[in-house]
Amino acid sequence: MVRNTYGFVASGVTSEGVACASTGLIIIANSSAVTVKVNDSCNNGIASSYTGTGTYTLSSDCTGSATVNFSNGGTGTYKLTVVNGGGGLLLIASIPGVVLSGTAIKT
Repeated sequence: MVRNTYGFVASGVTSEGVACASTGLIIIANSSAVTVKVNDSCNNGIASSYTGTGTYTLSSDCTGSATVNFSNGGTGTYKLTVVNGGGGLLLIASIPGVVLSGTAIKT
């Protein structure tokens, strides 16, 4: 999974039960650094865009986690599973007040 870019789509809900959708890029720069570019909207039709940087770890069983600090001040925690020989990711994202699940494909 080193030095790959993945396009992702995810959906979920806020802690108040409001629907959210998110899309963007996950960029793996080296063996532990990750950059995320996000566009999202939470049931109000207003999309917001922001970026984040952080670190990730990956186990030999193709599961991993990442922590990302976003430009809007939030911090996200991700659980990842690498699928299709590195061609895709399954993910769960927990950002304060929001939980999302989704998929990503290698671009």
